[in-house]
Amino acid sequence: MSLDHYADTGMFPSDPDDLMASATAGWAGPYLFGTFDDRWSGQGGYTVDGFGSDYVFTANGVQLTITSWGPDRANGGGDDIALTVDATPILRERTLDRLRVVNAAIVQYNAVNLATNPLPGNWASAYSQLVSSGYLPLGGPERDDAWGAAFVGDPAVQPLSRVTSTNL
Repeated sequence: MSLDHYADTGMFPSDPDDLMASATAGWAGPYLFGTFDDRWSGQGGYTVDGFGSDYVFTANGVQLTITSWGPDRANGGGDDIALTVDATPILRERTLDRLRVVNAAIVQYNAVNLATNPLPGNWASAYSQLVSSGYLPLGGPERDDAWGAAFVGDPAVQPLSRVTSTNL
């Protein structure tokens, strides 16, 4: 459920309420359905753990940890229960999709322009050339990988014939 939220929004939920929010443009929520109350705390059942304490959501880069403080209801009491969710598979797939588009554009560009106007080995310059020539859209996600890092030549030579991501 939190990975579905990440896939749709590009960010992890900050609390259970984010997972119960209705769908808006660009995502398919809610990711938790129905409502019920915790019989001990009276709070919404998805917002508290089995011991009546709020879940703690902690996002750190591409990982989300959802923590219950356990039966002693104290942080770090030795019985904490944590679930960590990693978005790396989503980012990897998005990066591979972008690379397919970019590398196809490079092949098409080179088929027409290699002899007269080769792509520079620097990705930022090559990207600008691909956009200005109409092989890639301006402002599209193809400039960077899904982690936000610029693509690099593979190999890093001129003329550019292929790019990759340092995160793969």
